[in-house]
Amino acid sequence: MACSFGFLKLSPIWTLVILSTINIIQYVDRGALSSVVSKLEDKDDDGLDLSSIEAGALGSLFMLGYMISSPLFAHFAQYIHPLFLMAIGLIVWMGAVIMAGLSRSFLPLAIARSITGVGEASVVCLAPPYIMDNAPAAKKTLWLAVFYSGVPVGYALGFIYGALISSVFGAWWWPFLIEGVAMAPFVVIAIIAYKDPSMIVKKHNKLIPDGGDGEKMSMKEQISVLMKTPIYVFLILGYGAYAFTMGGLSYWGPAYLHDFYDSSETVAAYSLGGITVACGLIATFLGSMYMDKKSRPFTQQKERGEITDDDLRAAKTQIGCKILFVVTTIGVAIGVVGAIIAVYILFMITLAGSEFFIFLGTGPVGMVLMSCVPPELRGQANAVAIFTMHLLGDFPSPFIIGVLFDLIGGYWTMILLIAWLGWAAMMWGTCFNLSRWKDEPFWFAIKNTFKRSGKVGVKAEDEVLNFRDSKDSTNTKESKDSKI
Repeated sequence: MACSFGFLKLSPIWTLVILSTINIIQYVDRGALSSVVSKLEDKDDDGLDLSSIEAGALGSLFMLGYMISSPLFAHFAQYIHPLFLMAIGLIVWMGAVIMAGLSRSFLPLAIARSITGVGEASVVCLAPPYIMDNAPAAKKTLWLAVFYSGVPVGYALGFIYGALISSVFGAWWWPFLIEGVAMAPFVVIAIIAYKDPSMIVKKHNKLIPDGGDGEKMSMKEQISVLMKTPIYVFLILGYGAYAFTMGGLSYWGPAYLHDFYDSSETVAAYSLGGITVACGLIATFLGSMYMDKKSRPFTQQKERGEITDDDLRAAKTQIGCKILFVVTTIGVAIGVVGAIIAVYILFMITLAGSEFFIFLGTGPVGMVLMSCVPPELRGQANAVAIFTMHLLGDFPSPFIIGVLFDLIGGYWTMILLIAWLGWAAMMWGTCFNLSRWKDEPFWFAIKNTFKRSGKVGVKAEDEVLNFRDSKDSTNTKESKDSKI
């Protein structure tokens, strides 16, 4: 099913702009939900009198539909054009946010938020590989960063938008109704846009016997290949820890500032939103430009035919993993110090510093995710990463943090929340170590963690030969002993 109909031909740059704008609107929705949590917990002013656990569950249930549907969208991208699938997802998303705006009790609101996750999954899963296929070779990280910048920008604008609209119109549900209307033009564009059949994902010869070009892979085969890629596995485990902290901070941040520091809801939303927008935009683009700069020599070598595409992707993987490890380690250290001091001004300053370093990794993590797996599996890699990220991250995070707020209070909860990023730093440090030993066994990489591996993306031949000779001699000795 090619689904190649459509008459509106979009240039690559317009494709990037439209998909990035859609991403921003969808994350505005997430931020808007966070900004009205306090109103949902109120008994008066049309609030729903929700407990912290119920309010946290809204964020978690939203992720349920998101996780379930994302691998399905990636699988069907082998048969149906990504833009057509995204159009379907956006229609579902529109209906869900309007349903949320019409809800007047917890149960229908929870159902609406779950359905919203189904609609959003199509865009977040399929857009990054689609952008990669359309981006100029020397600017792929930057283009991915433009799309992923919708995460901090959308969240932050959502804090401000939700607080402002709910205050102006006097009810928490108005932000959701307006979002549904705002998405309508993009649904039309996705439907009428020309859908090039060549953009449908195909399985390449590398993964199947000769003569099988164009064969479709089952979802089980796709996921099996991904799970046998150690760098990818540790990358998404780190992504889960990252999402737990960032998702929890985004969801509970305004309420935390309001309750713990006695900041007004409007000031809390505006200050947190302003910090996130500024740090997110500046750091995302700086991190992406640095990634592109470090990758440029390898891109030029690839263009001259001196290295293969696999070598280029290995080099980008190693560079990106190193950036992720360094910036996340610095970010978590700064954030924990600020949470321990617990002085409002100092907390906001250290939070800004922490977010700045963490967002430096936005572009690199997207590039590593696309580079450490076979090109034909990028869509499914993104989908499985989304599933795992939310399963271990911002699916349980709002609920768990809501429980911790009730049990141990805001001070210790915030310290633990930021410190959890340390797991992301550990996982991404492991990714960096694995990337230094290209194509070598996992335990070989672990054994040689503190040894130099030679050139970026290239294995150290002497170390590898020594390791193999050692194994051969051990096996020979064991064989002789068994004969005796």
